[in-house]
Amino acid sequence: MSDKPLKILVSGDVEGNFGQLYKRVESIQKKSGNFDLLLCVGDFFSPNLSSWEPYKSGKVKVPISTLILGLCKPELAIYYSGSEGAEMCDGITYLGKQGRFTGSSGLQIAYLSGVESKSGKGDDFSFTADDAYSLISPVVNDTNFKGIDILITSQWPQDVEKYASSANRPSESYPGSSCIAEVARVLKPRYHFAGLEGVFYERQPYRNHHILLESARHTTRFIGLANVANKEKQKYLYAFNIIPLKKMALSDLVKQPEDVTECPYTASDILAPKQDEKGQQFFYDMKAGPEQRGRKRDGQRGRGGRPNDHQGQNREYSDKKPRKEVQPAGPCWFCLGSPEVEKHLVVSVSDKVYLALAKGGLVADHVLILPVHHHQSLVSCPDDVLQQIEQYPLI
Repeated sequence: MSDKPLKILVSGDVEGNFGQLYKRVESIQKKSGNFDLLLCVGDFFSPNLSSWEPYKSGKVKVPISTLILGLCKPELAIYYSGSEGAEMCDGITYLGKQGRFTGSSGLQIAYLSGVESKSGKGDDFSFTADDAYSLISPVVNDTNFKGIDILITSQWPQDVEKYASSANRPSESYPGSSCIAEVARVLKPRYHFAGLEGVFYERQPYRNHHILLESARHTTRFIGLANVANKEKQKYLYAFNIIPLKKMALSDLVKQPEDVTECPYTASDILAPKQDEKGQQFFYDMKAGPEQRGRKRDGQRGRGGRPNDHQGQNREYSDKKPRKEVQPAGPCWFCLGSPEVEKHLVVSVSDKVYLALAKGGLVADHVLILPVHHHQSLVSCPDDVLQQIEQYPLI
């Protein structure tokens, strides 16, 4: 299929620096031609109303169709009339609290405004687990769902740097949102953009399928953008071309870059309502405390799920500090994602570990149980990997 690519710009937190943003956009368009769309993540406005007035009144024209997210700070509520999307001025549109839409070109975009609520109660500048679930509920049980083109959120997803090489990790650790991580895992965007942290970070692409267990899927690229007018002059505007997913040939869509990694977001069993001793608490109900969700071995959290008529995959959370992922110094024969892996030796594959024959001559009752992801040693393996190693069926 030979469709003309769309030209997209994405900006980090604008924070009222409209003049600088649009001056930069105009400069880019003079050099590279007009772009189709500008997406803005993080806080678009600032408490200072004066910079917004010329655009609101129409005295200053917006040079490109612009889509923005909602507020992340309560003091910015003066600009918004509610959680529903609205036209802020000619050329600038507020998308709303959360949602998905497909443009006339076929481009599929999903969005989630605000930051994750710590109390579990929603307000104008934060989202709840219910908001996140509303975004993915139409597709969690859809076996034909392939993914979307672009996901924009203000907050970063939790654990996004997991499995990235040591050279491809942000200089600091950012906690991120567990809800957004789950949204990204389920929606499988080709591009995921976020802001708020004030730094630029472009992660290595990660795959959206389990090697040998599932058919190949497209990869996801996560990009965290810095603030407009930041003093460190970090990148705040990202330009790229994209052909909508639904218009691409499958062979082109699923091509895997050489530096692709495993998905950083933990997937576990299919979502299913689960009742505990204190009544129904479900996976997406992140308001439940540790004693409500229950404990498993070695302090691991139990699973749950939100009441719904859909089924999908969920993830587990732990109050332990996550172990630092050790990356191999070179190609690893045992990593299923490595080009050096000798797949003819693989006998069977489960979620966390796989069974393989050893190299060399065949020896009776001699097989290897290996983790799917790279771990330096048995001591460094997470509890769920150790559990599968111990329980792997050999008969």
